[in-house]
Amino acid sequence: MYLFRAINGLSTFWGILFQAQHSTAVAENASTQAETVVLPLNRHSTITSRVHTSHHTSSLTSLDAGVAFSTSIKVGNQTLSVFIDTGSSSLWLVSSTIQRNLTSGCNLGETYTPSLTFTHFPNITFYDHYGSGEEVTGILDSDTVTLAGLTVQKQEIGLPESGSLVAPGQISGLMGLAYPVNNIRSDGGTTTPIFTNMYEEKLVPALFSLAIERLPFNTSEGPGGYLALGGLPPVKHSPVWATADIVTLPGSPVNATTGKTVN
Repeated sequence: MYLFRAINGLSTFWGILFQAQHSTAVAENASTQAETVVLPLNRHSTITSRVHTSHHTSSLTSLDAGVAFSTSIKVGNQTLSVFIDTGSSSLWLVSSTIQRNLTSGCNLGETYTPSLTFTHFPNITFYDHYGSGEEVTGILDSDTVTLAGLTVQKQEIGLPESGSLVAPGQISGLMGLAYPVNNIRSDGGTTTPIFTNMYEEKLVPALFSLAIERLPFNTSEGPGGYLALGGLPPVKHSPVWATADIVTLPGSPVNATTGKTVN
């Protein structure tokens, strides 16, 4: 993981570059009851010679004074707004076709309507739990999903039937960008995150980055920066980087669906 600072006109961005690890399963569940891990930051000034500006970027919207960020994805023939979460890995959407029992602290946006490319996984459910205490569970399906101009066929999508949600703004769901270990299927498997599918299908290099724009004082919502797939966001930045190792945390909680501990 690399951290950089970018300045674009009067706006200040803070950016993070995430590089995928093909051979390491990493648990990033924020609810893990483990000791505090301190990761040293090391200056690194040569990363920009190896990583170029991405041709596949998606604009972010900053919500709740910069606490959360959303972006747009196309699912089937619908364009929907979803939260971005780097600490979970499932993509789920609120559906118009199933009865929901959701305790919601946010204004849910447009609901997802299955398209002609929709596929249902019979007798398989999904469950995801977040460090803030929220959780969702429901049925598992797949559809064609496009993000930043890149399309994944048969991307797995959870359709919550119950759970609790607390989030600002009008959103249709959540898109996790973490490693494929957090979200659990009832058949014992894990759904594959959309970005993992993208680099496994050789659509982009195995890294993505975020340039997060700071909102003006007393502003709760506005432009939030960029999500860039396979490279850097289109903003000027310092050549000096800081790096931190990604580590596996032991003691992840037992999953409510499978009864297994995920590490």
